[in-house]
Amino acid sequence: MLLSLDLSTNCTGYTIFDYQNNKYSVKKIDPPSKLSTFKRINYVVSKIKELYPQITELAIEDTFHGLNAKVDKVLDRLGGAVINSWLDYSGKEPYLYNAASARKIIGLDPRSTKAEIQLWVLAKFFPKIDLTEFKTAKDKLLKAYVKRKISRGQKTRQLSKLTDLIAKETGINNDQADSVVVGLAHLRKVYNIEVEKFR
Repeated sequence: MLLSLDLSTNCTGYTIFDYQNNKYSVKKIDPPSKLSTFKRINYVVSKIKELYPQITELAIEDTFHGLNAKVDKVLDRLGGAVINSWLDYSGKEPYLYNAASARKIIGLDPRSTKAEIQLWVLAKFFPKIDLTEFKTAKDKLLKAYVKRKISRGQKTRQLSKLTDLIAKETGINNDQADSVVVGLAHLRKVYNIEVEKFR
């Protein structure tokens, strides 16, 4: 059993893969917004620790540094706390994958947007959800950018809104989608298990 994580003090996405029985569960941990940063870290770690009895392996999306130094520090502290808790519990080292590498391992474009990752995960794992509206909006937006009808900043803001809309309408946010990708990357790299196994 594998637990894969996309860590955040705002919303941590996680997926449990029972890869021997072709089962999976995609969920999230939402710390109360009123908590301080350190108490959010404690909250997330405590919730993750509750999952340990179910699993034998842990894969984590590694921190990407460079966008916001303050956020990077918080994510590093959260990641360190989770790694330490897993080592204390299991004695095993976790597996770390950066987002671009994880995407590449399972055949996705490393530069994919958050919305594109959400739509890919939804199409593969939640096929009953109609994604036509979201795909059309995403394609229209990217075409407008390519044709220089909108600026890079406008594209970024509109994609962010689309990401939020997808999460609101489907129940799968980008943190959850990233946790799926990290888990699939680990399963493919270590066990040569393909995405199709979970369809």
